[in-house]
Amino acid sequence: MKHQNIFWGTALILLGTLILFDRLGIFIFEWSMLRHLWPVLLIFWGISILPTKGFVKIILALAVAAVTVFIYSEKAPESRGEWKRIEFKKDVDDKDAISQRFSEPMPDGIEKASLTLDAGAGAFKMNKQSDNLIDFDKKRSMMKYDFKVETFNEKTTIEIKQNSTIHEGTNRKNEVSMQLSPIPLWDFEFNIGAGSFDFDMTELKVEKLELNGGAASIDFKLGDLTSESQISIDAAASSITLRVPEGSGCELHSSSVLSSRNIEGFERISKGHYRTENFDEAENKITITLNTAVSSFTVFRY
Repeated sequence: MKHQNIFWGTALILLGTLILFDRLGIFIFEWSMLRHLWPVLLIFWGISILPTKGFVKIILALAVAAVTVFIYSEKAPESRGEWKRIEFKKDVDDKDAISQRFSEPMPDGIEKASLTLDAGAGAFKMNKQSDNLIDFDKKRSMMKYDFKVETFNEKTTIEIKQNSTIHEGTNRKNEVSMQLSPIPLWDFEFNIGAGSFDFDMTELKVEKLELNGGAASIDFKLGDLTSESQISIDAAASSITLRVPEGSGCELHSSSVLSSRNIEGFERISKGHYRTENFDEAENKITITLNTAVSSFTVFRY
């Protein structure tokens, strides 16, 4: 048996077990914790090249995986805070499906705004401007959201959080469209699960965007209206497409596990560090920090 098969096979078994136990509610698995588990890969690698019989390597690798799962369960976080775990319920009556519309007028004197979106699943789109600070429109579905808006001095904070479970046995989709004002400087935090996310932000001034997701199809298109934009993506089992203006300088810091990336137009500076040729002289700069597992990542320059 090839040692590569033992190495990657056991790594996938370990990763799949952690995700499965999370979904079953045995403990909470955070993708950010993978960075603390990287020494286990060295152990698997060492086992795979030991000069011994294949079945001995398999037993050793599975034993290490089991011990790792046990240790992680003891160290696993107790809560995701306000994050809503995806749960499934049967025998749902369609009469429980609702539509939700939410708008917040644009306050006078606002220079900065932040939007936090916590969502388990659905199809989300953002492709138009609004005269309001935000317009939120969800078509009839079982999903429900809570909204919170606070304004202090020259900044407004918007929080949109899922407040329902995902139901099995219904064909109704959770389709959400959002429109935002182009006036303020925006900070975004998206905590998302399964679904599709198609966000056209070319008309928005994006200062910071943080995305934490899994099993999602993600397509973000950024504009060139901000001198410095910080993009942070932490995702697993996802397809991620990021579209950036060709005139903006772009820098990428990447840390990936079993992931593929397509970043044409970037020069390799060092391991996991890439830049576009125009980064130093570009007036506007975009910095991307990417941490992915079992995902694909593509950057298009338009």
